[in-house]
Amino acid sequence: MKAKGWQQVFKFTFLQMIKSKSYIISTVIIVVCLLLMSLGVNFLPSILSSSIDEIFGTGEAQAAFGISKLYISDQSGIEPAPDFNYLSEYKIDVAMVSAAEAERITEQVRNSLEPEALIVIKKADYGYDVFASRPESGDISGALHTINDMVCSTLWEAHMISIGVPEDSLGEISVYVNAQVTVAGETPRNEMATMLANSIIPMVSSMILFLFIFTYGSLTAQAIATEKTSRVMETLLTSVRPMAVILGKVLGMGLASFTQFFALVAVGFGVSAIVAPFGALGQVFGSVEIAVDDVQMHMFKSAFDEAFSGFNVMSIVWIIVIFLLGFMFYSLIAGLFGATISRIEDLQSALTPMSLIGVLGFYLAYVAPAFSMESEEVNIVQKFSYYFPISSPFALPGVIISGEMNMAGAFVSVGFLALCCVLMLMFVSRIYETIITHTGNRITIGAMFKMAKSK
Repeated sequence: MKAKGWQQVFKFTFLQMIKSKSYIISTVIIVVCLLLMSLGVNFLPSILSSSIDEIFGTGEAQAAFGISKLYISDQSGIEPAPDFNYLSEYKIDVAMVSAAEAERITEQVRNSLEPEALIVIKKADYGYDVFASRPESGDISGALHTINDMVCSTLWEAHMISIGVPEDSLGEISVYVNAQVTVAGETPRNEMATMLANSIIPMVSSMILFLFIFTYGSLTAQAIATEKTSRVMETLLTSVRPMAVILGKVLGMGLASFTQFFALVAVGFGVSAIVAPFGALGQVFGSVEIAVDDVQMHMFKSAFDEAFSGFNVMSIVWIIVIFLLGFMFYSLIAGLFGATISRIEDLQSALTPMSLIGVLGFYLAYVAPAFSMESEEVNIVQKFSYYFPISSPFALPGVIISGEMNMAGAFVSVGFLALCCVLMLMFVSRIYETIITHTGNRITIGAMFKMAKSK
């Protein structure tokens, strides 16, 4: 058999890889990055929602809003009057003024060289008007929009209390109503879930898998090229066939990358599970109850659940299969090009065709979802990337996790990728023995096809 002895090469390659310093150091670095990312995702939302004074300390809050003096003329007639004293916590000097004083202060603010503003609240037939004015000389509109939102929220609470709603019940009446339009008979999905499922998840998953598959595929080529140029390959060929060498190295590198990838995934989930009860992740995963009036978190939790509706044991199996097939497909290509050179200096130029193929496949999977950012429909480029073998290893995991692809589509796509791996293996097996023992100028792609035809 042409592949007899691949087990020894496989074992040697795997053990050599996981014991290498680069493998250990890269694993440690990525684990630390995952730890920091988990902590950041978990705790940053609560930190950022704290008061600016708590985040930046004394003096920094004023710089954050850029307003030193704020005049408020409350002409709403609400009883009891809304309390705006909390704005002073942001290092803003707040002064309540009457309607008569507001006319004088309007001109004062217009001509002021200082960052001061005036907010006038009036009763209207449809509710209330909130007008904010700034100096002509400086633009503090962004800060005023933020303060206006805070004033409107306070005004709404004061109005509710004035008509008899108990203060402790305000959260219960802050109900978000989600209105959607969809094709008759299809399950509706909110906009945030659509963006996560159609764009963000596919883009992130394709980037992660590209890094692993392409990095370890290139290492396979480097290992084969190094052994060939250093004449270690000549020693190997006395005990095993050339086909056994590439098959053992591809599978050995594949197991090493698979081990690192899923070890990191396990660490990421483990760290997230530990820190989740203490922050935002606990609310997303359902281990911590979300406050009734936290509308945004309820929306995100609902969108997250919808976007990851297809994530289950079966989807994990699919991802493992796709990962291994994608790795084998690209590693066979990389190993083939790595065996064509006689000098290690020529490795990068030899791998250029594979780099172009890999980058094209990656961009098909990564960029295509951006065109569906605001749409529930999967665009034609995305659909093409699911079945094209150079892009399907990067595109499929994201749509399987989000449930965007049904079981029949997954079978067809993965089956076609597996067929391409078999065809690539057959192509390599026909010419590899000739290539690995070749010395001299690098063998071109055209010459490879001629070799395959002559066999």
